[in-house]
Amino acid sequence: MNIGADYQDHGRFPEAIAEYASVICLTSDPKLLTVAYENLGSIYYRVGDFPRALESYKRVLQINPEETRAIIAIGALRSEQIEHR
Repeated sequence: MNIGADYQDHGRFPEAIAEYASVICLTSDPKLLTVAYENLGSIYYRVGDFPRALESYKRVLQINPEETRAIIAIGALRSEQIEHR
């Protein structure tokens, strides 16, 4: 997970996505899954891939329906989509 965060911090998004995908495949820990999906959502949002960002944040809410950051991010995504119509 730390490697993915380092890649993300340095703008190496394809590598970060691959790291987070590996974490998702290798763990069943809800906390790690939440962080991995939130980070994926953040990357996809940053590169303008709003459908994948939304899907990532929805996965977070499937794991933890009260995860505030995901709720806020989904609101921001929907606002962004409305502005670009």
